[in-house]
Amino acid sequence: MKRSTVAMLLLLGAWTTMTGAQPRMLNVGDAAIRCEATGRGQALVFIHGWAHTLEIWDDQVVSFSPRYRVIRFDRRGFGQSTGHADVSEVRWEQTQEVRAPMLIVHGDHEIPINIAFADSLMRRMPNARRVVITDGGHGAHVAQPEQFNAALLQFFARVERSPQ
Repeated sequence: MKRSTVAMLLLLGAWTTMTGAQPRMLNVGDAAIRCEATGRGQALVFIHGWAHTLEIWDDQVVSFSPRYRVIRFDRRGFGQSTGHADVSEVRWEQTQEVRAPMLIVHGDHEIPINIAFADSLMRRMPNARRVVITDGGHGAHVAQPEQFNAALLQFFARVERSPQ
């Protein structure tokens, strides 16, 4: 992960708790990153995919901000953020090192290559759990936000109950 990305995540993590949506621009290296925090509680960070903006998570902000501090941002080069698009690669070998609880969510109409990728992650990550969203495709969090949000809330509740 690039140092500027790590610095940005540290800045987001240290961001003070806010009750309403407060858009800000953070200077991170050679870029200005638009970010927004809503709600109170433990931080929950949503990162959009390629060619999207922080607005892709609107349905999740409504569901999660009463209990969590929801942080979302425009990645470098997208939305109102400046700088070159940050294409971060996760090395495939590193996936086996992940020991934290992991939730893999996709729709039942997801494209086959992404289902195969989810299958591989399930085999490689010992603490992974999978939820398949009914009548959902690649953007299950947009097409079926109620099912997606319920799956995340159930996962968070189970993680919070489990001993550390």
